[in-house]
Formats: sequence, structure tokens, C-alpha cells
Amino acid sequence: MAKLTIGVGRIAQGLATVALASSLAAAVALSWPQTDFALMTSLAGVHDARAQAFALQAVEDVSARDAAGEATVASLRQTPGRATSWLRLAYLDSLDPGGMGEAGNRALATSYVVAPYGPDDTRWRMAFVFNHWDKLSHENKLSALDELRVARARIDVRALKAAVTNKDGRIALAVMTM
Repeated sequence: MAKLTIGVGRIAQGLATVALASSLAAAVALSWPQTDFALMTSLAGVHDARAQAFALQAVEDVSARDAAGEATVASLRQTPGRATSWLRLAYLDSLDPGGMGEAGNRALATSYVVAPYGPDDTRWRMAFVFNHWDKLSHENKLSALDELRVARARIDVRALKAAVTNKDGRIALAVMTM
């Protein structure tokens, strides 16, 4: 029997080539998330980038809202601990004609489970919750007030008050920031 020997240098070179090709494929997919190639990679970041792109069109386009929801769910299958994705689902639900419903409240509640005090999403989430105050579940209101209590020292409360247009939310925010 002939001996098969592979040098360590060749193995390292092969591994480096595979790593470089994988990195290049991921970079291309993340740079152009709307392409078929990007979808084939099935990277969470690609799904998330697609979801964000569709969400920007979701106010006026119901099909974009549906696509954003599907891409967000695909991302969450791989990264369920990403509060931003859960918040996107709450936002998309809030665009329904009746406003945010049970699905949006569940998504918002999950965002609080995975990141109760932000910090990355706090400013956006604070404005969102107070602008949808009349549609929030009791538990989400308590979570929002708790987050406000913790985050108050690091957010611009005046800017937050200026961003809130919901009457009930403005009252709740005014009471909590006295």
C-alpha cells in the first residue's frame, strides 16, 4: 500500500483558501442582500438587511410589509436574541389599519425579554412605545416605564417628549418624567 501524505502547509493553504472564499461570499451577500445569491447564503445578517430594506417601504406598500416580516422571521430563526428584529415585527404590526395588536405586543414583549434596558434600541423603543401607548398591553406598559426609569439618565427626555404624538403616551411620559 502506498502511503498518502499531505503536508501541513498544504492543509493550511487549503483552509485559508476556504476561509477567504467564505468571507468573500458573506461580504458579497451582505453588500447586496436583495440578490438571489444573498438569499442562497441564508445568513441571518442578509435576512436582517433585507427586512430593514423592505420595512423602509412598508408604510405605503403592504407587499413590502409582508416581505419585511418574512425576512425578519428568517433572521430570528438564527438570532432569536436580537431585540431590533423583535421591534421590527412590532413596528410592522403597528402599520395595520387597526394599529398594533396582539402580535405586535408579543413581539414588543420579547424585545424586552432579550434586551430589557437596550441600550442600542432604547431611544427608538421609547419613542415607539409612547407613540403606541393606547395599544400596549399592561405588561408592555410596565416594561416601558421600567426601561424609562433606568434609561432616563442617558437619553434626551426633551427630545423624547417632542417625538411623542400619542395623547395617552404624552400623558404617561409627562407623569413619569416630572
